[in-house]
Amino acid sequence: MLKRVYLAATLLLTAGAAWSQNIYDTTKIPDALKQDAVAVVRNEEKFYDYRGVGSGTMRYKVVITVLNKAGDTYAEFAEVYDKFSTLYNIKATLYDAFGKKIKDFKSSDFRDQSLASDYTIFQDDRIKLLNVVSLSYPYTLEYSYSKDFNGILTLPSWRSIMGYHISTEKSSYAFQKPSNLNVRLLTSKDLKTDSALVKDKMVYTWTASNLPAYTREPLSVGLDKLISWVKIAPNQFEFDSSKGDLSSWNSMGAWISKLNEQGDLLPAAKKTMVQSLIKDAKTEKEKIQILYNHLQQNTRYVSVQLGIGGFKPIIAEKVAQVNYGDCKALSNYMKALLKEAGIQSNLVVIGNGMPELNRIYSSIGQANHMILVVPNAKDTTFLECTSQNYPMGYIGYDNSDRNVLMVTENGGQIIRTPKYRSLENYQKSKTE
Repeated sequence: MLKRVYLAATLLLTAGAAWSQNIYDTTKIPDALKQDAVAVVRNEEKFYDYRGVGSGTMRYKVVITVLNKAGDTYAEFAEVYDKFSTLYNIKATLYDAFGKKIKDFKSSDFRDQSLASDYTIFQDDRIKLLNVVSLSYPYTLEYSYSKDFNGILTLPSWRSIMGYHISTEKSSYAFQKPSNLNVRLLTSKDLKTDSALVKDKMVYTWTASNLPAYTREPLSVGLDKLISWVKIAPNQFEFDSSKGDLSSWNSMGAWISKLNEQGDLLPAAKKTMVQSLIKDAKTEKEKIQILYNHLQQNTRYVSVQLGIGGFKPIIAEKVAQVNYGDCKALSNYMKALLKEAGIQSNLVVIGNGMPELNRIYSSIGQANHMILVVPNAKDTTFLECTSQNYPMGYIGYDNSDRNVLMVTENGGQIIRTPKYRSLENYQKSKTE
C-alpha cells in the first residue's frame, strides 16, 4: 500500500514538473493566434490596489512568446518610475520554444537610466530596461514586478490586445478600491465588467482570451475601435503636495487655474517693452501679431519636468529673464504679454497627436500639450507658442477641429479648435 502511495506521489510530482516545463511550449499555441502575429501574449495578469487618493500598489506579470525577429520589441522590459513611485520585485525568465527554462535574469541585468529626452534640461523620470537576445525563434519571456505609488493623478488602464500583429491567449485586469472611494470607469462597447464586494473592498475584473492579431492597415479606424479596453480615472487626488478634483473638466480646469495663480506677472522692464512695441498698433489683432512675433523671435522651447512642474507653468517673470520654457511656460508668458496689452487670453490643454478630449470623461492622460487662445465672439485666435515659424492663428493640422480644455478663473470649459478648410490651404510665393 505504501509503495503504491509513493508511486502515485512520484507520478504526480513528475507530471507537475513536466507541466511546469511545458506550460510555455509554443507548439501548443493555437494556429489562429499565430496568423498575422509576430508575438503572442500567453498570459497577462494586472492587479491594482487603490488604497487611497494618494497611494496604490500594482502587481504585474506577463508571458510573451516571440514568434520571429519582428516581434523582438515585445520581449523588451521597460518600466518607468520617479520619486512618486517605487519599482521592486522585478523578475524575468527566458524559455526556449518547448517551454524549457534557459535563464533567470538577476536585478543587475536590468539597466536603470534617466528618461530625459533630448529637448529636456532635466526630468525626474527614470526607467528600468531589459533587452533580451535569443539566437533562435520562437522563444518566450516571462517577467513580473510590483510598483508602489505615493501621489496619484492617473490610474492604470487595460487593453485586451497590446498592439498590431500581436495576439492574446489570456489577459486579465483586477482593480480593487475601498467601497467609499469613488472612481470613474470608461470601457469599450460590450466589454463585460465583473464586480464584487469583498469585505470593505470593491473589486472590478476584466478578462480576454483567444484573440487573434490585427494587421495594420492604412486609413483604418484605429485599434481601440476593434478591441476591448477600460480606462479608470480618480475623482479626488493628491500629488506632490497638491490636492484637487478631477471628476469633471470644469474642476480639472479649476485646479490648473489655481496652480497658475499670480503666475502671469511681468517685471517692470518687460511691461515697458510691451507698451513700446504696441504703441502704434491700431487694432487688437495688430497687437496680438506684434507680441506673438516678439515671442517667436526671442524665446525657445526647452522642457523641464519635475513633479508638479509637469503641470504647473514656470512663472512669466522667470521666462522673461531666461527666454526659454516648455509649452506651459511659453503659453503662460504669452498670456502675460497680452495681459499687459489689455488683451484677455486663456491657457488651453490639448492632446497633441492624441485623440480629442472625451466630453463626458475627464482625466489627466488625455492631454500632453498647452497652447493659448484669445477668445472673441467673431474671431477667436489660437496661438501655438512653442513654434518659431507658425503664422499667428495656426496651431497645426493635427490639433485642428478637436475638443480642448480652456482654463478660466471659473474652471475648465470644453471648446473646439478651428477646422482648416481646403479654401484656406494655399501657398503664396512672390519673386522678383
